[in-house]
Amino acid sequence: MAGVGTATSGLCAGSSSPSPTPSRKIRHNRILIIIGAGSPPEVDLVRLRPYIVLSVLVAVLVALPVLPPHLAGRLTAQEPCAQERRDASAPGADEYDWIALGRCLLEAGLVDAAIEALRRAAEIAPASVLVLDYLGMAYVRKGLFQEARELYARVAAHGLQTPIHQALADMYLAQGDLDRAEIEYTHTIALGYYDAATLDGFRQVGIAFLQRGDLERARRILQRLFDLRPLDVETLEALQEVYRRLGRPVEADILHYRHLIALYDERYRIAAAVLREERVRFRLALAALYVTVGRLAEARQVLEEAVDINFDVIVPLAVEARLQLARICCLLGDTAAAQHQWERVLQLEPGRPEAGQALARLQTVGCPRAVQP
Repeated sequence: MAGVGTATSGLCAGSSSPSPTPSRKIRHNRILIIIGAGSPPEVDLVRLRPYIVLSVLVAVLVALPVLPPHLAGRLTAQEPCAQERRDASAPGADEYDWIALGRCLLEAGLVDAAIEALRRAAEIAPASVLVLDYLGMAYVRKGLFQEARELYARVAAHGLQTPIHQALADMYLAQGDLDRAEIEYTHTIALGYYDAATLDGFRQVGIAFLQRGDLERARRILQRLFDLRPLDVETLEALQEVYRRLGRPVEADILHYRHLIALYDERYRIAAAVLREERVRFRLALAALYVTVGRLAEARQVLEEAVDINFDVIVPLAVEARLQLARICCLLGDTAAAQHQWERVLQLEPGRPEAGQALARLQTVGCPRAVQP
């Protein structure tokens, strides 16, 4: 210690005793700390580094409220949802500020912080469906399903059922409870308040039943979804697989043509005149399949669509479509409609034997169901 004391006395007295050079201090990672008049202990800089960093950080945080706004903004720019945090912490912040913060934190994956923010929003507006909806979403994301159920029960108590079924459906799907998820998705769609995300979730339920081998439940769900969204390829392929496993390949082919019809109608509406023939032929093929499985009303509907689309522009197709339509109407017992179609065929193609014979038969025996297409 005598050597240390001597060195210290020389430094304090301004003597010429050599002091460690900066390069030497850096090399040895050591500093001298002068504490009053006592002997300064030699301290390892490596051990002090965490305390130094912490001291600097504390100083910055203490100074942050009094920093100029532009400087404070720079320091917090990298913090997730920095602007939303400031808005929610400002005097007079309402539930919408806290909802915005909670939503931002959810999107950033900070679920715990999002729950805390949304709970603050719920304290301000305990009856707000928007608040409870986001809070329930956060609970589901966290896996707090019991809390989510209680929350949705509160919303239901206000008589606002519409968003609840969707939220419950998503929650049950996340839990793997397919039975309850099916019920809630069905309610959501029945009420008419659904979007693409709803249908995507319900499709997952249907595919899960298919994978479990519960073909009838998978068919029921996927058929409903295909009727709502025939352009969805995933639903189409899953439902076709169901029908093939059930031994009903014609139904799978029917789906194929329905999908093609929807595709042409949706994507090529501008070019409808150019694609008229394809659109009509698809419907003729679909009608024939419907007849094969005895679905005559649906066969009539698509044939009427074919007639309307063609508008008798392509005469051979018009004759074919109207002949099929007349036969279907006859099978359904609609004599007047059948007669009209056969008469129109004779106008388009005078002397067509099928139409002439059918009209002659109408004069004697009417339009019996025995007439076969």
